[in-house]
Amino acid sequence: VRAFPEGGSVRQVSSGGGSQPRWRQDGSELFYRAASGALVAVQVPRTIPAGAPFDRGASRTLFDGLLDFSPLETFAYQPSADGQRFLVSQPGTGPAPPINVTLNWQEALKK
Repeated sequence: VRAFPEGGSVRQVSSGGGSQPRWRQDGSELFYRAASGALVAVQVPRTIPAGAPFDRGASRTLFDGLLDFSPLETFAYQPSADGQRFLVSQPGTGPAPPINVTLNWQEALKK
């Protein structure tokens, strides 16, 4: 975590690494994907006085292994404004549906 827009020193939130960080709308919680695929929440102070240490709250696992998806996805989840619900992208099951391509569709509009 780093102050914005001033910048400054980086303050570590996770000891095991993480990706896809998302903030709760009020800035009181940070969510991220752990290396195991778990979705983790960490309470963070909304403001930190200059020179004060960064005291993050304890991390807690929200979903274990739920976020097992392609590393190419930018964000596979979106927290609600209050951080109580999550929209999670999951891979489909079974064969992929066919893709239909319509050529010369402009001509069909003229009819």
